[in-house]
Amino acid sequence: MSGIVVRTLSDHKNIDHAYNIGDTLSQEDKMSAEKVLFMTGNLSKYTELTACCGDQLNLFEMKPFDIPEIQHIDPLTIVTEKCRFAYERLLANNNRGCIMVEDVSLSFNAFGGLPGPYIKWFVELMKLDDIHRMLGNFKDKSATAQCVYALMDRPDRIVFCRGHVSGNIVAPRGDNGFGWDALFEDNELGLTYAEMDSATKKTRSHRAKAVDALKAYMNQNALNRQQPKATYELAC
Repeated sequence: MSGIVVRTLSDHKNIDHAYNIGDTLSQEDKMSAEKVLFMTGNLSKYTELTACCGDQLNLFEMKPFDIPEIQHIDPLTIVTEKCRFAYERLLANNNRGCIMVEDVSLSFNAFGGLPGPYIKWFVELMKLDDIHRMLGNFKDKSATAQCVYALMDRPDRIVFCRGHVSGNIVAPRGDNGFGWDALFEDNELGLTYAEMDSATKKTRSHRAKAVDALKAYMNQNALNRQQPKATYELAC
């Protein structure tokens, strides 16, 4: 599902407030920070994010940082733990900052949702042709691509901005993009991400739709009014 979820974290029971793009946030679900630290060393991910952000580009600072990733099929559980790890080490003593992490999944319906968030390991260890052939004996080649951005500006709350696209797994086509872009064919356009030009991809992809949710959230926060660049040092 695409949209925004604000989750209050508790030892007893987490509380979720869900919003569609365009909904008005409650006051308690807003945040304020001078800068969003995007915890990634992947320049392609950062480039795609900033290409979709337009006039909000100045909000993001790329922060290469090694974050251990728990093994779980639920992307929201994964990004929650990644946010907690980074927040505790970078911002625990700074109440003006915001941590952001990303997780991408590619779920094959014939495989009950797998590989999901494990797709990056498939791409790293296998050829794209071999990943396509895994579905050779299945009639159902449908898949869902999902991107989740998670933001944390205080230890008891996390915000999820999600985007997803439905499509099919096909034999690799196209020379653009990265990762598994050549495998995933958009249902509506009949093109793989690797066949799209950058202008098309930045409006059609799962990441673009997650950015739409991210921008909708930030437009209602003090984030988009803060101009100074904040610098944070790693707590050793």
